Order: sequence, then C-alpha cells, then structure tokens
Amino acid sequence: MSMREISRNLLQSTEETPPEECLEPTDVIDSAHPLIREKAEEIIGGVTDPIARAERLFLFVRDGIRYNFAPMLLSRDDWRASKTLERGDGFCQQKAVLFAALARAAGIPSQIAFQHLKDYKLLGTRYEPYMPGGVLPYHGLTVLYLNGHWLWEDATLDSELCNRRRYRIVEFNPDSHAFLHATDLDGKPHFEFLGDFGPYPDLPEAISDAFVDPEEWELWQTLVKSARITM
Repeated sequence: MSMREISRNLLQSTEETPPEECLEPTDVIDSAHPLIREKAEEIIGGVTDPIARAERLFLFVRDGIRYNFAPMLLSRDDWRASKTLERGDGFCQQKAVLFAALARAAGIPSQIAFQHLKDYKLLGTRYEPYMPGGVLPYHGLTVLYLNGHWLWEDATLDSELCNRRRYRIVEFNPDSHAFLHATDLDGKPHFEFLGDFGPYPDLPEAISDAFVDPEEWELWQTLVKSARITM
C-alpha cells in the first residue's frame, strides 16, 4: 500500500479528542495489562506530579527499550505494548504505543501520532532503494496531555545508539514538542520534517494493515542484518 493510499485511509486529526477519552486501554495500547501497570508503578514510584511521571516514563521507553529497525510484524498484535515491553526492543511505532500505554497506566492522557521524515543517514546506503530519498513514512511518536496541552514526545532512539553513532539525543520537554533533531553532533544533516498525521487515541488500523506483510518484512530483516546500519 502506498503512502497516499494509507493517508486516504487514515482518520482526520483527532487533536481535539477530550483528554479523558485518552485514558482507557485499547487492543494495542493495553494499559490495563498487569505487566504494563506493574512497570508503570515501578518507574514512577511515589512521584505524583504528572510532568515528573511523564519524564520518568519517557526515559524508560527511550533508553530501556532498545531501538530495533527491523522488528517482526506478523499481525496487529505485534504492536501491543505489553509485547514490546516483554521483548525489550521495538521500532518507532511500537515504542510510541508502549509509551502511550505506560502513560495511561500512570493516569496521563496519551495518543499516537505520525510523521513523514527524511533521514539523510539513509542516503547512499542499501536502504535507499526501499526508502527512496531516505523518506521514513509514518514515523511514530507519543502525544501526552500535560499542563493543558497536547505535547508530541519522541522516545524512539535510545541513548546507546545515539552515543555510538553521534546522533543528538532527544530529551523530554514538558513545555514544547520533543522531536528528532535536524542535525547530528557533528552538525551534519540528519532528519527533515515532511508532514504529520494525528494525533489519534488509538493506533489506526490503516497503519498496522499497511505494515503487516510477513514476506516483505522477512526481506527487510535480512537487509537490515546485512547492512548493519540502522536509523
């Protein structure tokens, strides 16, 4: 399915969704799952301030869940937050769903959003034929309701990966959106924002339907392992 076809099947932005409607579990944002609830309680401890809770959860998802450029995607079930938590790694959308689930378990309204990004690090690599122009479609991130505002927070790239490849680390920001950076630590181009979709109170089925193709993902995993280059 092309990006245009996916976009046609996505709902319009639901940014005005009332926060109180973004606290219940869904099939993939399974915030009521015992593993999710236990992990949320472990991470936030006795902290009651929503911003401090959100930052602790952000840091756990960013650094405690290793970024995986080629996860297994056999069905929508592979986006489930509890599965990502058990596995300990995931790609952007899986990490975004997990962050949303942990946030809801901690009483913080959350949604899922997507961006089209150009990743300059992919240009000239084996990935470019699969991602022409280095475009990453439907990069996923989490949207939290804090201080009366919806804030987009990107916990995708873990610190170990960023330090190893000299990427700029995304830090939690309670006052504005926290996005992937335009340049790396050497000042070279990294990410360019091309467009956004959402936020949505649940992972749209148009997204999971488009990404689930066992044969295609098997080829993708083989490519990632052979290229030894990640996002």
